[in-house]
Amino acid sequence: MSAETGLTVGELSNAIGISPDTVRYYANEGLLHPKQSAENGYWYYSSDDTVRLTDILFYRSMGLSIKEIKEIINNLPLDRIGRVIGSRKKELINEIKERLDYLYTLQKWDDKYQEEMRNLYKCYIGKMPIEYKFPGYMESGIHFADYMKAGFSLGKFDWGNVSISFRIKIENNKINLKHYVGFNNSIKINPDDVPKEMISFSAPKSIITNVLETDNVMNMLKIIFEYAEKGYELTGEFFGRECTNYFIDGKRRAIYKMYGIIK
Repeated sequence: MSAETGLTVGELSNAIGISPDTVRYYANEGLLHPKQSAENGYWYYSSDDTVRLTDILFYRSMGLSIKEIKEIINNLPLDRIGRVIGSRKKELINEIKERLDYLYTLQKWDDKYQEEMRNLYKCYIGKMPIEYKFPGYMESGIHFADYMKAGFSLGKFDWGNVSISFRIKIENNKINLKHYVGFNNSIKINPDDVPKEMISFSAPKSIITNVLETDNVMNMLKIIFEYAEKGYELTGEFFGRECTNYFIDGKRRAIYKMYGIIK
């Protein structure tokens, strides 16, 4: 090898510490300009290519795109390089904010999950916090998407605060069960979309427990009835609010926080 012939792709990749495919990629993108030998057909990279490659790796370490690197290498005026730096800084700030949002949401989920597991099939007395009901009820035979269309739209980050909830009223030994989509007050709704009379459910005192979802909702209430025998009089109204989801044999299930309303 000489200064005149330059380095082969393998020699250059070993010298810089990157793969031959990476060197070829930058060459294919027009960022490096190897010369092909007429004698052996090999491509050789000059000293200028080697120095330019270190510049490319520096730019890449800053997260610059190939497009931005091309702009710099293709004679971008010096006074405009600051714009490239500023643009990348702005992108990073937005990425960091997004990552912090993910971390915050994950921490909230983890705290919620730990509470759900800690109180699984354990009863205690407390208030049922307010939950707002999405307009209408989920009727059998109606597609979930059609049910949601009848109300207002939700943002992609709102679904973590949405529950497929149900309400049970037991009167004269008759069970009235209705499913609905419930959500808490952390969801921001366009005021124009809010129904004139937004229905919500809450209670100052209830028997609370976490149970695993079953096909028979009355089985999910059994532990509440047993706990009520300690001297609590129930109104006959019960609520189930969806918590962490899991899957068994492909079927979607959930932990449900159950509330038995106390008179």
